[in-house]
Amino acid sequence: MENIYEYDEQFGKRMAQFHAETEGDCTAPAREKHLAIMACLIACGSMNMFEKHIPRAISEGVTAEEVRELLYQASAYVGEARAYDFFAAAGRILGPAQVQPFNPDKAERLKAGEQAQTDIFGEGMRGFAGAGEGADKIIHSRLVSNCFGDYYTRGAIDYRVRELITVCILLTLGDVKPQLTSHIKAAVANGNSKDYLKQIVLLLQPYNGYPRTLNALSAIESA
Repeated sequence: MENIYEYDEQFGKRMAQFHAETEGDCTAPAREKHLAIMACLIACGSMNMFEKHIPRAISEGVTAEEVRELLYQASAYVGEARAYDFFAAAGRILGPAQVQPFNPDKAERLKAGEQAQTDIFGEGMRGFAGAGEGADKIIHSRLVSNCFGDYYTRGAIDYRVRELITVCILLTLGDVKPQLTSHIKAAVANGNSKDYLKQIVLLLQPYNGYPRTLNALSAIESA
């Protein structure tokens, strides 16, 4: 992995100081800071920075299983094409995955996913998998069985932190305001205060830039 700041030492030092400032301003536990940063890096498509960050995250409380779980969850939001190289990066650092197997039973995944989605968003989501017709019904069913049934039901990361991760991914992706607003509300309902979410947004500001940071702060305030 090439360190581009070897060719611009002055800017590299400025960014290192900037990251130290933003991390120092954030009162989140180190584990949650690192999960938030890695979620942001996946959504940015910044594989080199992600790979460089894994050893530090592991040294400060993130487990290898949590890195894998983060990748599984992120793949539902950024898509396999963007997530693909990040699995390889994690493998180079962590070795072969040693995690619980996925459930191959579609009906069980759908049932578990519906319960997870209802637990997170409320009873209004019950029956979402069967709502609509044609393509709408198919994507609703896949969303419940795959995104929630396959990933959210895995025990390594609880709902509160999973929703924090999702908010980080969505605010970084941009142009997903309805989904971001929905998940901000879910993140708050599951134990993340708006002030805490704002701290995480500011933590990610060096990676995301000012426009997305300002948009995310506004979305949190209005959600």
